[in-house]
Amino acid sequence: MLTTREIASLLLMGAVALTLVVVPKFRQHFAPSIIGALRAAFAPKLVSVYLLVVAASAASTAGAWRVGLWEWNLLKDAIILTGAVVLPMVVRSFSFKSGGELAHRLLSTLSLSMQSPKRFFHDSKRSGSHSLSDVCSRS
Repeated sequence: MLTTREIASLLLMGAVALTLVVVPKFRQHFAPSIIGALRAAFAPKLVSVYLLVVAASAASTAGAWRVGLWEWNLLKDAIILTGAVVLPMVVRSFSFKSGGELAHRLLSTLSLSMQSPKRFFHDSKRSGSHSLSDVCSRS
């Protein structure tokens, strides 16, 4: 089942898609660039890489399920993570000159993404609360 945030996101994406289709000015300006970007993104060599990445994601998910680390109610989240994080990361990886440069970018991205939970827990300790439910019940 979709959450209200996911439903709102789908409505916004639908509104943007509808605007691109219905409004002639947008269609004239954006259609040629979108078609070119789609042709470049779905070149045969890249599609094989995308399929390999999706297969690796499915295999790792199946492995996690076999050892009890994954449940079927996480399927939607696994699909969203693969489509929104893993595939764009694969596309960006082609622009790096070396594995070291890719690893540096990946680690810097991960360290930035870990700042929010770190701040949350730091702020919760400062306020005397040590759990998410305590912090949520105070607001």
